[in-house]
Amino acid sequence: NVLPHRHEVSQTYLLFSEDGSLEVEFTIDGEYFSARAPAAVFVPPMALHAPRILRGTGTVVSVIRADHQAALAA
Repeated sequence: NVLPHRHEVSQTYLLFSEDGSLEVEFTIDGEYFSARAPAAVFVPPMALHAPRILRGTGTVVSVIRADHQAALAA
């Protein structure tokens, strides 16, 4: 689980699960919803967001621009 945060660029979460059991709750700018794998969730730039795994097994992949990741590591 991740604390609420924001980025200057958009972010996409990809949810994968062999048995379809992975369910993740997302908070995006104060709105709550859940997504079940397979799914993709788009987060606009500067949106306050946080994912929280509710149940199941699988993989959550976060996709964000490489130049932004380098700035976060600095």
